[in-house]
Amino acid sequence: MKSKQLTDDKKILSFNYARLIIAVLFFSYGCGLFLSPYSVVSYTNFTNQKAFHLKFIDDFTNAPDKIYNQNKIDEMYNFGDLRFREALEYEKQRGSDETRINAFEILYEQFEADYKHLINKQKLYSNAFAEELKGELEKNYNLAIKGELSRRNTPTN
Repeated sequence: MKSKQLTDDKKILSFNYARLIIAVLFFSYGCGLFLSPYSVVSYTNFTNQKAFHLKFIDDFTNAPDKIYNQNKIDEMYNFGDLRFREALEYEKQRGSDETRINAFEILYEQFEADYKHLINKQKLYSNAFAEELKGELEKNYNLAIKGELSRRNTPTN
């Protein structure tokens, strides 16, 4: 049973990772005429969401001093949900291209899946699962950030 759950969890991680890679490859190497230019706000949204999402995982990973608290999980989820909605609304209102919007949507879906996993299991993430999840999240967010930095008019140091 536990092995099946780990397999199902890995399928979810692999599917979202593959979708993000495809979006970022198109995003990075697609025709520059169809991509909107670099946006400091979008870059900031990606980096802030990354930090928040990783903290969400850390805060709800099993430890001796932690207990499962649905109210705390819901409160943090609602805060993250609002941040993702704000980022998506910003992108849609400014007329961003679909690749940037897709990257935010994929990351948002992963955040929602991570929340639902906690709620459905009614227990904190195991340390092993949290480490694996954080590794995948790091890759996904780094791909989105790399895609943003590959846009035209990106400031150089």
